[in-house]
Amino acid sequence: MRISSKSIREHIQSRALVSLCRARIDRLSIQGFVLACSEALVLLQYVYDFHLDGFMLLRRKDITELKAGKTNRFQQQLLKTEGL
Repeated sequence: MRISSKSIREHIQSRALVSLCRARIDRLSIQGFVLACSEALVLLQYVYDFHLDGFMLLRRKDITELKAGKTNRFQQQLLKTEGL
């Protein structure tokens, strides 16, 4: 399933912490803030273990799911409380 540009832009504008899944590559999801996208790529501020851990560039065609659920909102609030 291809993630729509509209969905990606909404997450960029909302500055929401999201989880990205790449089912064909990794069974674990990746957390981060979507910063930008093109037709082929997504730029992510990678979050690992409650730390901003650099940038990650992912191919859009590899992303099978993009979501911002309750866990993401809770973790985003923790990051905000810590000043990150």
